[in-house]
Amino acid sequence: MLITYCLAVILFCAAFYFTKLLTTCTQIIDISHQAIATIADKSRDDDVKEKAAKVAAVSIFRKSFSLSVKIVITLVATVFPLWLADITGMANFSETSEFALRLDVLLVTTIIVSIIVFFGRKLLSRQ
Repeated sequence: MLITYCLAVILFCAAFYFTKLLTTCTQIIDISHQAIATIADKSRDDDVKEKAAKVAAVSIFRKSFSLSVKIVITLVATVFPLWLADITGMANFSETSEFALRLDVLLVTTIIVSIIVFFGRKLLSRQ
């Protein structure tokens, strides 16, 4: 069960990184900020503001759809080892899920992953 959980965490981190979820979230926020700045600018014409709002709405919709797909990919990558272990009889899906959702397990996992990310960024920034 622990190996299955560790594999699920690794696949979650990999999917989270390779789908660039944070980048997409940041892009959505940036589009929103730009649209709000344009709309709030009193020196701009109403037609310009309306056009900027429409362009932002379409862009946010597209990015949100992309974000949804990326979240689904990340969730599937996370659940896949649990499902595979359950099918092969190596670990029970519900027991592994209950283990993964325990507060102490979540806390320790978050600390370990944070340390790895912190030192990984330090090492990459030196190169």
